[in-house]
Amino acid sequence: MQLNVAHLLKEAEGSSQAVSLDASFDRSEDTHAEHVHGRIRLVLLDGGIWVTGQLNATVLCSCSRCLRDYSFGTQLQIDDIYYPVAAVSTGTPVALPPEADPSFTIDDHHMLDISESVRQSIILATPMKPLCQKECAGICSECGINRNEATCVCQDHEINPIWAPLLKMSL
Repeated sequence: MQLNVAHLLKEAEGSSQAVSLDASFDRSEDTHAEHVHGRIRLVLLDGGIWVTGQLNATVLCSCSRCLRDYSFGTQLQIDDIYYPVAAVSTGTPVALPPEADPSFTIDDHHMLDISESVRQSIILATPMKPLCQKECAGICSECGINRNEATCVCQDHEINPIWAPLLKMSL
């Protein structure tokens, strides 16, 4: 998700540009994102470009109870500042400010890549324990059948009397 920002870097401070995104996202092992779309705004600041906006992403998740894969839609909030590594007019290297993250730079061809910001936002927005549905029954620990798709014929085991008072509390 690269954007050429050379024209924006030549504008006056405070200039902005709205950008619509509609892209497939490279599914890495840590995001499993399939599609990202939405609008972002690029604002030229003194020394960098502020990227802000809201994106929607479709993420492929694996249910933590039944292990079935399903698509999960989530909203992402992007809010980062990107600093150029080269001056737009001369091409000479520019020192990055101390607070600059090396992953959030504008390269020497004036391309701003928001992929890392989107990747981090997807990781934060994806549930730690994803569920395909709120009442997912999971899989049977005895026979391994998906209880959402079929009725399990395994017999319930006797409950250890030590735990019986705790089970009464939850009812």
